[in-house]
Amino acid sequence: MGFEMSRIALGNVTIDRDRFEVWAGEQRVDVTFVEFELLYQLARNAGKVLARSRLLSAVWNEPSTGEDRKLTVHMSRLRKKMSGSSPWRIETVTKRGYAFAMTEARRERASLDRGIQRMPHNA
Repeated sequence: MGFEMSRIALGNVTIDRDRFEVWAGEQRVDVTFVEFELLYQLARNAGKVLARSRLLSAVWNEPSTGEDRKLTVHMSRLRKKMSGSSPWRIETVTKRGYAFAMTEARRERASLDRGIQRMPHNA
């Protein structure tokens, strides 16, 4: 078995596996066990697309049947709980899976906040 991180921090999102807690900034996000495991899997692979089959295997320890809607339902609930509280969001990648990624507008803002500015086109 591979190394498991007990705490993941991405921007203002913190996922603490030891305490079973998710924080978005100063606000604790109340999640179910399944939602926590899904978010943990996505966060530890931030920016990468995880196939539905991989998430089903990691969280429920079962293969995808192609007809199973439980992953879609849990992702929808998790999105609602995380929306607006972080520059990170859960993206659906059609026919591939899901990714935990920073939105483009928020990525731009984060770059500016760090003092990285784009030069004007006429400069």
